[in-house]
Amino acid sequence: MLQLILDALTESDLPDIAQYYRTEAEALMPMLAASRACLHEGRYYEAFAVRCEGCLVGVVSLFEQPDGTVCDGVDMFPAFRRRGYAFRALQLLTEAARQRGFAVLTAQIRTDNAASIALHGKLGFVPGKPWINRRNHEVRTWRKEL
Repeated sequence: MLQLILDALTESDLPDIAQYYRTEAEALMPMLAASRACLHEGRYYEAFAVRCEGCLVGVVSLFEQPDGTVCDGVDMFPAFRRRGYAFRALQLLTEAARQRGFAVLTAQIRTDNAASIALHGKLGFVPGKPWINRRNHEVRTWRKEL
């Protein structure tokens, strides 16, 4: 099994994350502050560095939804895709959600994102009906009881 860990984000992670998101590291400071406070827009939020043998391979997050569920976010850096990192990271993130007292983990996935659909399906998430999000993309909310 891959020896991945979820770790607290640090300022030293921001340049690599900024490169992935094509932004400046400084622009990610509010995200880092929200994660440290475990609070964004009045709801629980936490982001984690995904590390393998000390190397940052991606970022995952949990964000509480108004209905009391928590939504996952999984971003693996391109060099680390198709190697099982996202699968293991989402397993760890699922356990983190459970440990934080959430009963349901969700994901909003674009209907054209085959990799994320396959990942969530493999881990037992069940798709809901498609809908159009605020960015005008067709998505489904995938749901897993914890």
